[in-house]
Amino acid sequence: MQKVIQKMLVNEALKNKYLNFKKHFVDTRLDDSDKPKKTTTDQIIEVRPPNGNEVLIQEDGEPKNKKLDSGGEFEKIMEALSRRFDYEMTKPTADCPACPFMSKDGKVYLVINFHANGSKNTGGDDVKEIMNRSAGKMYVDLENLYVQRFESNMTSAYKKAWGIFQLKQADLVLEQGEVDTAEGKIIVTMSTTIKYRYSLFGETRGIRSWTYEDYRYVPTPPPPER
Repeated sequence: MQKVIQKMLVNEALKNKYLNFKKHFVDTRLDDSDKPKKTTTDQIIEVRPPNGNEVLIQEDGEPKNKKLDSGGEFEKIMEALSRRFDYEMTKPTADCPACPFMSKDGKVYLVINFHANGSKNTGGDDVKEIMNRSAGKMYVDLENLYVQRFESNMTSAYKKAWGIFQLKQADLVLEQGEVDTAEGKIIVTMSTTIKYRYSLFGETRGIRSWTYEDYRYVPTPPPPER
């Protein structure tokens, strides 16, 4: 897993340096039966090389041009994968009789279970605190050595402000794919969804989704002539 994680970190740097793309973010509130109730946020964000800067270009159908503070959540998840999780290969089950290997779309994946190992060195960061309370499964593409699908869910609640706020659910599904560039294959995120439930003077349920699209390779310009 360390090789997979290290490759993902190197790949993230390549993606920020060479790829221009958009991500469509939607936050949808759910009713008590988990049916969509209303959309609270609908944004299109452009990510620009060579530093992976994020710019809000559309919100609720209206054009925008606002630089965002990139949260670095992906890097925090990668750090959690390297420091806070223990791994074991998935054993055969009725759903996956060939596990720890499975075939899909002509590719072979290694299926790995993971769970938090009890590390609490988070510095108060919310993403790391959530990961410290998570367990799940990942599907590793054996040909190109990357996590094609990542699934996790919280195994215990995350409490703040003396328990006034309680995050009770944060189920994450992340899927990745490949883009061919002049630098070789770059692994890119295709979609991310988080189903959440929290209580703060009442309970709130929702789904946050990010859809990534319009990946475009942007070569690094040559240095100016002297």
